[in-house]
Amino acid sequence: MSLDNFYSLRNNFLVLGLTGRTGGGCNEIGELLKDTRNPFLTDVLPIPNNLHVNEIQKFNICQKILTDPSNKWSRFSIIRYRDVLLLFFISWIYEEVNGDFDQLTDKKLIGAFKKIYDGNSVKTRRIGQEDDRDGMVSKVILPFLISNASLLNNVANLFKISGSRIVFKSEEGQIEDDRAKYLNAFFFNTYSRFASNLFHLIDKKDPVARQLFLQDIASNLRKSGNVYFPISQQDNVRGDFVFTVAEAIKRIIKINKRANNKIPNYKTRIFTRI
Repeated sequence: MSLDNFYSLRNNFLVLGLTGRTGGGCNEIGELLKDTRNPFLTDVLPIPNNLHVNEIQKFNICQKILTDPSNKWSRFSIIRYRDVLLLFFISWIYEEVNGDFDQLTDKKLIGAFKKIYDGNSVKTRRIGQEDDRDGMVSKVILPFLISNASLLNNVANLFKISGSRIVFKSEEGQIEDDRAKYLNAFFFNTYSRFASNLFHLIDKKDPVARQLFLQDIASNLRKSGNVYFPISQQDNVRGDFVFTVAEAIKRIIKINKRANNKIPNYKTRIFTRI
């Protein structure tokens, strides 16, 4: 059997997932992989300085493989774990404001942030915990969300939460090609820019609070399938929801693959930063 056939799936569909501590370089790798031009070419990525001779050899081997003419470069689409967590948060807030982000107030938003964590046990400051002092929610986050109210309403309607799952399918149960194309473009372009801008604003005030906010959401989702997990239910944790976020990422990958299947000779490449 031809090896071309054997490796055809790998060549046409590739998902790369990386994890690591904050500041470990995963985001930098993502920026390289989304480039339309091969970022590993020698004129783009020369050998780093001060490498040991063994590391230089390894670098050269990897670079030759990644730039070989037979290994045609295709850019990666980026799925950020934080963006998926934010989808769940937006969908939850959407219910809190009765389906209209124009009705969002600082009281409702601060209350939503405070519900995510146990205020009696946390030792490191969370978003909204002392908003009367630093104004992160009322002066930074709320104005940005209000200015993007129509986009947020669109996000919540497109990426619906059903139980603990993000639902993309149509009423007939199978997503159509045109809808897949629209969802894909919306998530990886419009929504991705919105999420990056929001997190950038929060990071300028307190990057640690942003990180803890995402950790609290992820923990609640894995425990209960919901952004908000009441303290009274903490003793009822089961393993049913541990893959809630992973399932959402898988569905976004399927949307991307479905949209790309209609592009001649297009190879689906996904990079996800966990």
